[in-house]
Amino acid sequence: MDASIFSMADDFIVLKVTGMTCNHCVANVEKNLKKIDNIELVIADLTNQTVKIKGDNIDLSLVKQTVEDLGYGFESNI
Repeated sequence: MDASIFSMADDFIVLKVTGMTCNHCVANVEKNLKKIDNIELVIADLTNQTVKIKGDNIDLSLVKQTVEDLGYGFESNI
C-alpha cells in the first residue's frame, strides 16, 4: 500500500477517503465504519479527506467496500 494512503499514526490506521463534502458525509462514514467488527474508533477529517481508524485485526478490504458502497472514493491498492 502507498504510504500516503495507509499509514500508522498513534496506533491509528490513516486512510485517504475522497468525496466527503460536508459534516453529514463525515458522520455517515464514521457511523458505517464503526459497524465493522474490531473497529473501536473512527475519526473522519473533512479538510484532509482522511479517515483514522483504530482497532485490532481490521479487515481493510471490508473498510474499502463500505466506503465505496457509501459513494466515496477509497484510494488504495487493496
